[in-house]
Formats: sequence, C-alpha cells, structure tokens
Amino acid sequence: MTNQCPVCRHTSHQIHSHYQRTVSDLPWAKYRIVIALRVHKFFCRNQACERRIFTERLPELVAPGARRTQRLDEQLSEIALALGGAAGARLSRKLGCDVSRTTLLRLILQLPLPQLVTPKTLGVDDFSFRRRQTYGTLLVDLDQHRPIAILPGREAQTLASWLQQHPGVETLSRDRSKIYKRGMNEGAPGVTQVADRFHLMQNLASVLEQVLSSHSKDLKAAQVNYRLAQGQTQVPNACLIVPDEPPPDVAAQPSAHRQQRGALHQQVWKLYNQGWSSAAIAHQVGMSLRTVQRDLRKPNYAPVYPRGSGKRSIEAYKDYLQQRCASGQRPKGLMQELRQLGYRGSERSLQRALQQLRQAKVIAPKRLPLNQVFPKVVKPLLSSLTPSRLS
Repeated sequence: MTNQCPVCRHTSHQIHSHYQRTVSDLPWAKYRIVIALRVHKFFCRNQACERRIFTERLPELVAPGARRTQRLDEQLSEIALALGGAAGARLSRKLGCDVSRTTLLRLILQLPLPQLVTPKTLGVDDFSFRRRQTYGTLLVDLDQHRPIAILPGREAQTLASWLQQHPGVETLSRDRSKIYKRGMNEGAPGVTQVADRFHLMQNLASVLEQVLSSHSKDLKAAQVNYRLAQGQTQVPNACLIVPDEPPPDVAAQPSAHRQQRGALHQQVWKLYNQGWSSAAIAHQVGMSLRTVQRDLRKPNYAPVYPRGSGKRSIEAYKDYLQQRCASGQRPKGLMQELRQLGYRGSERSLQRALQQLRQAKVIAPKRLPLNQVFPKVVKPLLSSLTPSRLS
C-alpha cells in the first residue's frame, strides 16, 4: 500500500497508523447512508519535505477533512443553486440529507466562478448594495439575459478599466448618466452606445402623454360624439355591482354542529324518559356528565349564537349608520363619530357593516370624475420636454 505526500508528492509505503473516519453519502430510498472508512497515516521519508506524517488521500471519494462525499456535495450544490438556502434545506430533509440552510449557502460560495466570456451586447447600470449609501455598477450580458459582474463604485475609471481588460464588446446599453458615458468613451471608444429599453419606453410614454394632453379638448369632444352615436344620452357617473340577493345571515342558519348538537339533546331526553341515569346517558352518547345534566334542565334545545357584547357590537349602531349614510355622509369619517358615541369595536366590524349597507343600496355609489379621458402613463420628469431633448 502506497500513497503520495500532499506536499512534496513523494510516494511512501511506510504506514504510521490508521484511524476511523465517517462520511455521509447519497441517501438510498430516503435512508441516510454513512460510510465508515479506515484511513491510514504514512511517513514521508523525503528529508527536504516539511511534512513528516501525512494522511491517506481519497480524491475520488471525499475531500481532505470533509464529512460528506464529493457526489453528495455536488447534489446539495445543485439543490442550493436551484432553490436557495431555506427551500433547499426543506427539500434535502425530504430526500434524506439533513443539512441546514447555512450549509447550502456555504456550498454555493465554495463553487468556482464560471469562466467569463466577453459578451457582444453589454448593459451597464448602477446597483444599490445599500440604498442611498453604497452603490456599485452592474454589468449584464443582454444576449444571455444574466449579470456577469458587479464593479465597486460608480466611477468612470472603474468602468473604463473593465472594458479595457475585456475587449470584444460591440454594443453598450446605458442610461443617461454622464459618468457611464465618459467611462465607455475612455474604455471602448469605438463601441456603439444605445439607450436601454426602460428609458426608451419612458421617453415614449412621456412624449405620448404630452401630445395627447395638448389635444385634450378634441379627445373629449370625440368621446362625447362616440357616446351619443352609441345611444348614451347621459354619461354614467358610477359603477356599482349589487348581488341579486343580499347574503343571508350566517348566524341565523343552523350549522352542521348545531344540528348535531340538537340531535344529541333529543337523544338525551329520549333515554331519560326510558329511565336511564345521567351517568349511563353520558356514557352512551359520548358526552360529559355535566353537559348531560345541563341538557336535562332544558326540555327544548336552544342553540347559542355568537354575538357581540356591549359597546363592542356594531349592531347597536346600525340605525345610526343607516341614518348617516342616507343623509349623504361618506363612510370615511364614521369611525371617529362612532368612537365619540362610545363604540369600542374594531374598524373591520365597521367595514363589514358598511358592506352590508352597500349591498342593501343604502349607501350611494361614489361618483367617478371624468375630467381625464385617458389614463396617465407616466409622470414627466420635467415640465417641458421635447422628443429632441429626450433622445
């Protein structure tokens, strides 16, 4: 048995000792597999080598000092790249590999970076490590639609140095930043520079909005003529969707639990009339003795419905809400008025009550303004911009 010294590569056959080593391997049918290895230690007889004793290497199975086999690490790395830390850890446990999310993230950091191929079309934009404090420059391969590098800072010299070190870019996409423009001119003076897609669409939307705004009177007149041609003599000012019937009161409907409870109440009295004792009835119907005794004190079953209590119930203020809504009061200020009257319930309860009033057509629909015919696309950056200045 021989092995090479990891420092001087000198082959040695003289064994010093051996020890037991356990490593985790790929699971089998969701069962965890642990390999027990008997690893030898060798003497290094090379006098010029600084290592005197070295451990046997198993390069095809496990890395030095590792607790998992290489094929298990490869599988966990693929899971981490696809799902990330937390989701990858949950899937790994299902597959029989109990690892934490930090282990998966550490495996990602240990992976070698792919070889960088200079793209033909490169997108340049700033990247925020910490908003309003620390920024960098993000480089994106627009042909593959993936980032390839992040440069520290947003200086022109940083971008110029990267372009000089990676020649071959044919088209550069950027925003209207003068810093990036100067960096591109210094690093790749002969490369075509174009505006990115976002700013092109932003410019188009801004110019289109200005053109339509300048013809707002003509557009409104065309809208009125179109509606008159369609037979609409009056422009609708509201849109209210009302169900055919208001939803029934849930509390008034007998639920499955109440029906079952009522049947048990009748069975208790039936057995009691037959001469059964309370304890025997409780054992027969599967109820507690106290519940059976309470049912025997009430010949008729009376279900208990959920209800609010005191000042927390919105039901006590239903008449006030109907009166205020009928007088034209908008629901926005009703919560403050109810607080002054002593209401201590939640705002969600008030919203549910107002929804019932809307379905009952008590609250008038909100009028929608029609002073703007077309929706606003994007807010202009400046008050007066022309297509020539936006190009």
